[in-house]
Amino acid sequence: MFEEHIQNFTGAQYAVAVINGTVALHMALLLAGVKMMRLLPSRSLFFQNMEVPFV
Repeated sequence: MFEEHIQNFTGAQYAVAVINGTVALHMALLLAGVKMMRLLPSRSLFFQNMEVPFV
C-alpha cells in the first residue's frame, strides 16, 4: 500500500493518504484538536473552498 511505503520512507509510525489538500487540512485540524465551528484566521489568498475546514 502507498501508506506503508510512505511510513517506511519517512520512518513515521503512521501514514494516511487523502484525496486532496482540503481533506488533508481538515484532518490536520481535527488531529490538532480544533473543534467544529471554531473560527481560525486565514489568508484571503486561499481559494474559497479552502476556507471550509476552518469553519
